[in-house]
Amino acid sequence: MALTDLVLLVLLCTALVFSIIELGLSADAVDLSIGASVAHDRFSFVVFCSVWTLLLASFFIFFPYFSSRRDTERLMAPLTIALNAVTMIFWLAGFAAVADLFGGGNPQGVAGALLAFAVMLWLLFLAILILNILTATGVLRSERMGHSRLTTGKPAATV
Repeated sequence: MALTDLVLLVLLCTALVFSIIELGLSADAVDLSIGASVAHDRFSFVVFCSVWTLLLASFFIFFPYFSSRRDTERLMAPLTIALNAVTMIFWLAGFAAVADLFGGGNPQGVAGALLAFAVMLWLLFLAILILNILTATGVLRSERMGHSRLTTGKPAATV
């Protein structure tokens, strides 16, 4: 397993664990904010982001082990980039919506932890997206399904 493959797998597993933590925190925040419609809607969006991330990270971790490489490889590279880009945008919107609730203040307790994990998940998916683009363009090489090159020729670097 190449270093790029290992880094991608570690980032995806970390995103999966953080998403489980974020799901618990955001579900608690939704429960506590039942009366406030604006806060309730924003925390509910973070619940959606957490469930989306659980499904997506699980798919990207386990799908390569259960699929034949020839059948789906050409479709998986652009799909991987698109889904990771959408997930990164979801987390950006999620943590921005929660941060906007506090108007520049310092959130405490559950809200502070929710905001911190949302920012970390956004950064994780930003890193995953950058690695996906680098492997798709041939700057890095990866043997993992969904990270094949979109261009032809030899890769510039092997990491």
